[in-house]
Amino acid sequence: KSAEEKKKEIDAAMEKIENALPEVFTSKNFRDYLKFQSKFHHYSVNNIILIKLQNPNASLVAGYKQWQDKFERQVVKKGAIKIFAPMKYKKLVDKPVLDEFGDKVFDENGNLKTEKKEVQYVKYRLVNVFDVSQTEGKPLPSLTKELEGTDIRARALISAIQKVSEFHIAFAGNENEMIKQGAKGYYSKTFNHIVIKENMSDLQTAKTLAHEYTHGSLHSNSDKPRDIKEIEAEATAFVISDYFGFDTGEYSFPYIAGWAMNQNAATLHEVLDSIQKNVQAIIDKIEPEFKKELELEHELEKEQDLELAFELAVEIPEQFDSKEKAMEYVQERKEVMNSLGRER
Repeated sequence: KSAEEKKKEIDAAMEKIENALPEVFTSKNFRDYLKFQSKFHHYSVNNIILIKLQNPNASLVAGYKQWQDKFERQVVKKGAIKIFAPMKYKKLVDKPVLDEFGDKVFDENGNLKTEKKEVQYVKYRLVNVFDVSQTEGKPLPSLTKELEGTDIRARALISAIQKVSEFHIAFAGNENEMIKQGAKGYYSKTFNHIVIKENMSDLQTAKTLAHEYTHGSLHSNSDKPRDIKEIEAEATAFVISDYFGFDTGEYSFPYIAGWAMNQNAATLHEVLDSIQKNVQAIIDKIEPEFKKELELEHELEKEQDLELAFELAVEIPEQFDSKEKAMEYVQERKEVMNSLGRER
C-alpha cells in the first residue's frame, strides 16, 4: 500500500475510536464502573508515592473493613501498605478576646483578656490499606471483556511483532507476579522486555502484544501521565489490529474510555491525533514480516485442511467417498467456525 493509502486507513481507524467513545461513555456498564470507582478514596500525592514505593503494582487500594463492607471481599494476603490518615481532634485553648472591630481587648491593668475556646486540630497517623491483588471474593466490575476467538491474521501479527521487536518477548502464567495479579501483559522499562499472559485467545494475545510493544516503543523514556500513555498504547493497538484486518474494538473502546474519562474531548482528540505518525512508523516496521508470516499461516492452514480431509475420507468413506467431498466439508466447517470466532 502507498503511504497515502496507509494514512487513509489509519485515519479511518482513528475515526472509529472517536465515534465509538461517546456510546461507551453513556453505556450502563460504564456508569456502573464509575459508581464502583467512586467508592475508593482519592489519595494525596504523598500517599500515592507511599503506596507505589511499597507496592509498585498496586491499582485499587482500600482498608481491611472497606474491602469487607463495601466490596464483599476478604484480605487473604499479608503485607499491608502503610499510608498517612488524618485524625481530627478538638482542644480547649486560650484565645484573645476581640471587640466588635476585631481588635484585642485589654483589662484596666493593660493585660490581654483571653477566653477558653474549642479549636479543631488535625494530626496524621499510619494506617493499613491493601491492594485488590491481596483480596478474594465477589468479582469486581470491569469495563473490558477479554477477546475470544482465533484469526489467522492475529497469529501472523503475533509472529511478526516477535520478529521485529527490539525487546525480548516472553509468555508467562501465574508464576509471574504481575500476571498472577491480573495483568494480561506488561512492558518492563527496567529489564527492557515484554511479558504476555499465556493461553489467551489469538485476538487477545495479538492486541495485548501490540499494546505492550507500543509502550516499549513510545514510552520507555516518556514522562507523560499514565492515563495518556494507556490511551496512546491502546489506540495504537486498535489501529494496528484494524489495519492488519481484525477488530479489537470490543475490548479497546471501553479500555480507552476508562483512561479517558478525566480528559475533555479536545484533549482526547489531540492525544489520538498526536500518535498517528507513530502508528504509521510501527505499521511500516511490522508489515513486511506480517506478509511473510501470513503466507506461512495460509500454507500451514492448507496442510491442516488436507490432513483433516484425508482422515475423513479414510475414516468415513460412506459419507466422504472422494477427497473433493471431504475437502468441501472441511472448508464449509472452517467458514462456520471462523464466523463464530471459535477454534477449529
